[in-house]
Amino acid sequence: MNLAVLLGSLLLVALIELCQPRRQREFPALRRGLGNVGFWIFNMVLASFVFEPPARFRPELEAATGVNFPTWPIVDAGLSFVVGFLLLDLMRYALHRCKHSVPFLWRFHALHHSDPDVDVTTSVRQHPGEYLLGSAVLWSAVIAFNIPAFVWVTYGVAVFVTDAVQHGNVRLPERVERWLQPVLVTVDMHRIHPLDLV
Repeated sequence: MNLAVLLGSLLLVALIELCQPRRQREFPALRRGLGNVGFWIFNMVLASFVFEPPARFRPELEAATGVNFPTWPIVDAGLSFVVGFLLLDLMRYALHRCKHSVPFLWRFHALHHSDPDVDVTTSVRQHPGEYLLGSAVLWSAVIAFNIPAFVWVTYGVAVFVTDAVQHGNVRLPERVERWLQPVLVTVDMHRIHPLDLV
């Protein structure tokens, strides 16, 4: 189901780009897009070998260290979702700021910003080092705080879908842009993306 949502979001934005592109492409889309998707597939396969599912790894780590990690303290499902979602988003935001300000991390993140045309496939164009680092930070938080699975799975899907739209060569209706800008990075907010402007 989750994979269907991820692929569906990429394909839907790609279809809109094909029918109503915001700007003309400067480089051949197919070759560049396949390269970007290739990064995504490689990174997912690599991460699947590096990171065990948190529900399985956490008990193993507790047994190996003899330390009982704290349990997620929020019982109410709604509040738990909001707090967990915002916690993960805060961590992701802080990490993204570091990618732009720490030279070592920028070397990895620069691959994403070096895409000569920005479109939906740019959202999955990540250096393996960047992908593993980002995954490690969120994976560690899930394990340390015991964030419920429904929270981090939903967060991961939401981030993927919003990234696809943010990078898309599309134009959102002006009213939607104004409504979303206070809470989300929209297409218009994300337009300044090239390597030399970051």
